[in-house]
Amino acid sequence: MSDFVNKAVFLSYASQDAEAAKRIADALRAAGVEVWFDQSELVGGDAWDQKIKKQIKDCALLIPIITPNTNARAEGYFRLEWKLAVDRSHLMADDAPFLFPIVIGDVADATARVPDKFRDVQWTRLRLDETPTELASRVAKLLSGDVGRGLRTPPSGKAGFGNPALPKSRWQWWMIFPIAGVIMGLLFAAAPLWKALNPPAAQPAHASPPRTPDPQPQTPTLSEARQLTARARAMSLDKYVSSAEDFAAAESLIKRALELDPNDAEIWAFSSLLNFSFGSRGFDHAPARVAAARSHAERALSLDPNSLEAQFALARWQRDNEEPAVAEASFKKILTREPNHIGALSGLAWIYDKTDRVDESAALSERIATLPGSN
Repeated sequence: MSDFVNKAVFLSYASQDAEAAKRIADALRAAGVEVWFDQSELVGGDAWDQKIKKQIKDCALLIPIITPNTNARAEGYFRLEWKLAVDRSHLMADDAPFLFPIVIGDVADATARVPDKFRDVQWTRLRLDETPTELASRVAKLLSGDVGRGLRTPPSGKAGFGNPALPKSRWQWWMIFPIAGVIMGLLFAAAPLWKALNPPAAQPAHASPPRTPDPQPQTPTLSEARQLTARARAMSLDKYVSSAEDFAAAESLIKRALELDPNDAEIWAFSSLLNFSFGSRGFDHAPARVAAARSHAERALSLDPNSLEAQFALARWQRDNEEPAVAEASFKKILTREPNHIGALSGLAWIYDKTDRVDESAALSERIATLPGSN
């Protein structure tokens, strides 16, 4: 039996970061930590909200995953989770470990769109190419009580990965001056002796200049058009309970995004899905919406024939407007490239159900339920 009974960890993340969240969850579970994160286990409406609230109330540690995706999204269910966590933290002692933010990607502390309470605790930065075993070990120790007060931020700034933070009460800013004075004095006194004992080596005439280190790869910043698209998605397709007003606002953002960048295939693909969803959500069944869903998907494919989002947008239109076999072939083409594409799997399950292939439909539905990010 796990040593961490009743000490579950709640992972809070944007839907675009589901794969990173799964890697972290797998590492934590391998270390014996119970993890709550897979929203596919939850049902909709009030039941979903109540289970989320109960888990945040009962969890021992809440880990918000902060990424460029969370920065780009002004709305999202994860923001409600963050608010609930902050509300609970207000009832806790300042040194009680509860919030454990993890940062993935190029997100600066100063510009991160997070609650102020998150800035009061230590942040852990994790690279996507790292296996988060050290992180899991640290969380396990924290839950077992071996780390003590290790989540508070030291006065010198954010603590590094795996380093325990110093208690604030034991440090005063003025202590740096006598320490710095002693260090500088020792350096000046030792300089002549060091120079005498270590003369500079002769440099060959043909010596090459020192090599400049290769620059570290930077996570690309989303363009303004992509940021508008992310905001539109958050208030429409990714919003569990959306309204006609939400969809109208999302459409305005997409029109602005296409004005800024009319050659971005991903934006045209999202516009196709948005037009289609006007009808599927019951807001607008006008034939113009159906036509726009098709033409925008085709425009996306003309700009980037390899775009999975564009292929899915066209397949989604085909599902309700072409022969089932046409849409089935399109969904299967997507799955050859991305076997766990939830949208393609869902579309295929829908076709199987409508064509009396019930067993195949049920099998796909069960598979979808196991995937992170499904609902």
